[in-house]
Amino acid sequence: MNIDWRAAEAEVAQWTCRYCGHADGFRLTRWRAAPLGSFSLAGVGMKAPATEHPAARCQPDRGGCGRPMEDIRLLAYLLHAGQVDKQGRPYYEHPAVVEATVKACGGTVYQRAAALLHDVVEDGRATLGELREAGVPSLALVLVDALTRRPGETYSEYIERLLGTPEAVPVKEADLDHNQGRLDGIADPAVRGRLDHRYRRARTQIAVWRAAQASAADDSP
Repeated sequence: MNIDWRAAEAEVAQWTCRYCGHADGFRLTRWRAAPLGSFSLAGVGMKAPATEHPAARCQPDRGGCGRPMEDIRLLAYLLHAGQVDKQGRPYYEHPAVVEATVKACGGTVYQRAAALLHDVVEDGRATLGELREAGVPSLALVLVDALTRRPGETYSEYIERLLGTPEAVPVKEADLDHNQGRLDGIADPAVRGRLDHRYRRARTQIAVWRAAQASAADDSP
């Protein structure tokens, strides 16, 4: 696999943890030997500090960074390297937009991590086990699993299952937002119409679910 390291570095500019305030040019300290699909981070020239990143002491279960978000961003960039979307654009642009939307809506670090990695398992870029070995937090993996459509699962069945993991719903809504917003870039009208119908139906399912949740909350003592 050819890795464009200049582009990767550009995607992961200076990172600062908003909780512990630590900032430096850290890159994948704990992941440097993790096997990921067809490549290993130990074998692609990744430079990592010899000592553990200080932000590792910022515990995610207390709302801290735990696994630096810029590491997740770089991991997503590498896993989608060479992949393009239906419009011919670099695929990484899609999860980056989804993550930015989730962040703007106040999403947690786990939801943001899931947004960046939401397609890698379904697209065969990595398995959940490989992501776990790479150090992706378990709570983020639960969301990635919920966001991953199973083989043989209809899209409606997929959305229905996803609704069983409420924390994954805002990520899916951000995913649908971006997917619908770029339909005009698909030349084939039949494909464009099929996808538009799929996304609209998914939105209806989510809206019905949200209404039911609100009604249940109103009826509670």
